[in-house]
Amino acid sequence: MTSRYKGIIALSALGLMFGAYSGVSNAQTAQTPPSDPGWYFGINAGYNKLSDSDNHIAGTTSTTPGTSTTSQALNVLGLGLIGNGSALLNTGGSLDGLCQLALGGTAIPLSGLLCKNTTTTGGGGTTTTPASNFATSFKGGLAGALTTGYSFNNGLRPELSVTYRKNDYDTVSTATGTTSASGSRTSIAGMGSLWYDFLDRASTVRPYIGAGVGANNVKLSGGGSSESKTAFAWQAGAGISYFMTAKDALSLDYRYLATNNITVGSIKTDYKANTIMLGYRHFLGEGNGKQVNPKCPVFPAGIAVGPDG
Repeated sequence: MTSRYKGIIALSALGLMFGAYSGVSNAQTAQTPPSDPGWYFGINAGYNKLSDSDNHIAGTTSTTPGTSTTSQALNVLGLGLIGNGSALLNTGGSLDGLCQLALGGTAIPLSGLLCKNTTTTGGGGTTTTPASNFATSFKGGLAGALTTGYSFNNGLRPELSVTYRKNDYDTVSTATGTTSASGSRTSIAGMGSLWYDFLDRASTVRPYIGAGVGANNVKLSGGGSSESKTAFAWQAGAGISYFMTAKDALSLDYRYLATNNITVGSIKTDYKANTIMLGYRHFLGEGNGKQVNPKCPVFPAGIAVGPDG
């Protein structure tokens, strides 16, 4: 397991331990979830599985230009009596003055009757690489996320999140067969989502469902090199929250994230992630009014209780 994975797990465990500690320490002063709107922040960590991917590399055609060489040779009455490229009669030779007339210090080429220019072109050509298709499968990986959002009374909960996912390649399949593969596929997705919490806000356990859109940076690594590209992404998911106190909740959810037809380097592919995460959310403020005071343990839902009961 890499140090990056260990860091994600440690950070998540720290958040969950803090949430559990808050739940125990506040058990006598807060027993129900918040009833009023409020901001929250959260941390999630879990397991990520990528769907098998179909990949395409487009064919390419490249042309290499030829090289041209121009030489002069003595031409008598239109007959090339002395071969081109001769060091004696070539313009690049030491005695190229035979094909030039010096008048007043100015060299004037004598073409046509006395001298002949010849251009020779060689080399060059066209190289064609055919298109190729291959499929990849992936090993299970880890995911970690940071979230922040606002919880409304009507159950709506807009949220911003940044999620990191990484999976190593398992196999690659071509027309000739399937072999094991090395390398990895990494994603950093920034998403804006809208969740809906079911049941009354006084409920300790609340299921939720939602969806969102955003941007996903996908990086393909292998063979000592890597390429990355950012493209549109969407996600949908569902889960369940358990409120330990008026300000602290644990969650367990599933999220499906997809980026379709993204071209990374020369490879056209897609990214489809199935992620299960355990999370912790902490609500800011005063616990939103639903405080339980030992002097007045029973009171109507949504009514705040003062310090004196």
